Amino acid sequence: MLFFSSLCFLKGEKDIAKAVGLTKDVIDTLFIILLRFYLDI
Repeated sequence: MLFFSSLCFLKGEKDIAKAVGLTKDVIDTLFIILLRFYLDI
């Protein structure tokens, strides 16, 4: 039971890390787009 819950915990940690990485990529992309838009004006 403990082994199963620790496996779920590790899987959750990996999913959280993936979600954080995805969010960071989205923010970086938006920032670059905004920067280009700002420099074009």
